[in-house]
Amino acid sequence: SARGTSWLGPLLLGLAIQFPDSYRISVLALGIFFIAGLILLPMVDVRRAIVEAGNEVPDKV
Repeated sequence: SARGTSWLGPLLLGLAIQFPDSYRISVLALGIFFIAGLILLPMVDVRRAIVEAGNEVPDKV
């Protein structure tokens, strides 16, 4: 997924700068990305991801 969407952030930030011709909108978009990441990150089941990757789950995750 990282390879398939690695272009998305630069594209959206570039568009945020291009259309309003202001860096403020771009910084706001970047802040929204960080907030969305902070909201989505706790939803990740790390133990399940470790098992699906074929690795041994450590005692502390």
